[in-house]
This record gives sequence, C-alpha cells and structure tokens, in this order.
Amino acid sequence: MRPAGPRPWGAVYKTKRALKGRQNHKAMPQSLAESYTHLVFSTKHREPRLTDDLRADLQAYMGGTLPGLGCHPVEINSEPEHIQALFLLGRTTALSDAIGQLKTTSNDWLRAQDVRLAQFYWQGG
Repeated sequence: MRPAGPRPWGAVYKTKRALKGRQNHKAMPQSLAESYTHLVFSTKHREPRLTDDLRADLQAYMGGTLPGLGCHPVEINSEPEHIQALFLLGRTTALSDAIGQLKTTSNDWLRAQDVRLAQFYWQGG
C-alpha cells in the first residue's frame, strides 16, 4: 500500500497492479528531451550586408552566445543576406527567448563592428 502524502522522487512502492510479474516500480526521476533547432533569419529586405570578412567573426560570436542562453551550438553558417544556426535548445530555454536574445545580441555586435552597419537590422519576425 502506498503511504499517504506526496511521493518523493525515486521512491519505490508496492503496487497491486504489477506489470508482468514485477512487484515494485520506481518513479521516473526526470524528464529528458533533445530539441534540435534549425534557425534561419535574414537581413532586413534581404540586403547583402554581411561581408566575407565579417561573417566568420559573426558565426563565432553567435556560437559563443548560445551557451550563455543554455543552448549548445552544432553548426552556424552564413551568406551575405542570411544566417543559419543549428543548435540544441536548452531544456529550460524558451525558443522565443533564445531567438530574441540571439538576434538582439548579434545585431548590437554587428553595429559595433563597422560604422556602415550602424543602421543594421535583422528581418522582423
């Protein structure tokens, strides 16, 4: 018989409905999930604003930003008018928060790199 009150994680209890002859069962201590995210976003009006010399540094910057958001970068690539990032979404990170932070921080970083990018924007959405 199960004791009264909340069940602590990992506790073992006798059950009347045994599964295939088992007399004991354990509560699952945690839930596990892996959510890979393939994110693609472009420059405003798909203008080719990302130069070759800037793109490698931008990819490295974004790869360094993702762990701070609780995400694990797998691969980041870019073209002059868009960027693609494949990353493992953190278990406690909301997708919208990760996207918003990644776009905001990379936008600010790009603006600081070159005076010609002072009015740089990512496409909305």
